Amino acid sequence: MRAIGLPDGKYFYNGIEYEARDGTARYKDGTLIGTALGLSQLLQRLITFTGCPPDVAIKTVTENPARLLGIEKRKGFIAPGKDADLILLDRDYSVKTTIVGGKVVYRQ
Repeated sequence: MRAIGLPDGKYFYNGIEYEARDGTARYKDGTLIGTALGLSQLLQRLITFTGCPPDVAIKTVTENPARLLGIEKRKGFIAPGKDADLILLDRDYSVKTTIVGGKVVYRQ
């Protein structure tokens, strides 16, 4: 979604205007079309609303999608030979550092 990380407001998806508010994206008629939350925010909500332990929640958003997409040989795990695409999170699960291919590309 184009609205990920942007403030609440009106945006376009497939050429149709929609509104993003409080992390939810909906067409004018109220049809839900997706989320405007980033993965770290979704991780935080998974832990907060379900009581899921952080280690299980992190696997849920890393290892499981990598397996589902068939890219687990390169991504989804921290191990020798992987792509070294990582994020470092603060205690509140906000992104502190982003590493792509072993190189820091973002640091708060």
